[in-house]
Amino acid sequence: MMEKNIIKIPKIGMVGINGEPGSGKSVILRNIAYSFQKAGKKVLYCITEPIAKSLQSKLFPEGLKTMVLWDLKIIQEKNEIKRNKLIDIFDQYNIIIIDSISALLPEYVARREIVPIHTYVHKTEKLLLCSIQVRNNETAGGQGVEHHLDVLYNVFSLRFTPRFKEYLNIQEKHGDKVKDGDIIRGFRQLFDKTFQVYDPKTYYFLIKSPYQIEILL
Repeated sequence: MMEKNIIKIPKIGMVGINGEPGSGKSVILRNIAYSFQKAGKKVLYCITEPIAKSLQSKLFPEGLKTMVLWDLKIIQEKNEIKRNKLIDIFDQYNIIIIDSISALLPEYVARREIVPIHTYVHKTEKLLLCSIQVRNNETAGGQGVEHHLDVLYNVFSLRFTPRFKEYLNIQEKHGDKVKDGDIIRGFRQLFDKTFQVYDPKTYYFLIKSPYQIEILL
């Protein structure tokens, strides 16, 4: 994905990927982490909710550093977070991925906590990417997070049918890989406050593995 320039990422700042449950946010983030890892970057992939260790080995590429913030008690009762402990962890890496920030920063604490995190990322010249839950077309983690992002993307799923506007183009190029009724994913940029990586195009892809995708168009 990174090699095909599907997602334009600034060197420094906060990048968000939002979407409904099951749309493909985590696959996109794992694909980005995989690409950075192959490029020799020091990447930390933070999972905010409990996950079985046996499942981690299946979801993530070998050698990628993953950390379950719930297990480290970063998230406290009443949804308070230990910000200093979180920053101590982040200090060791240049690229940090949080999946999902909606679970780390629920709506009623998001506006308070996102400001110092945003300031920290820019002051230390790091790149932070995060997934954001969307339910019923509304941000689950609070709009306070989105307001402080530098770049925001949206990922969505749709059924491949003749009604789909790119149906003929995809069928002509990839007719052997996608059939009528299959679920494909779309990926588009919603805004770019950096004025450096704006891309108005919508891309479509298939999920090949928990961290690999195949671009259709």
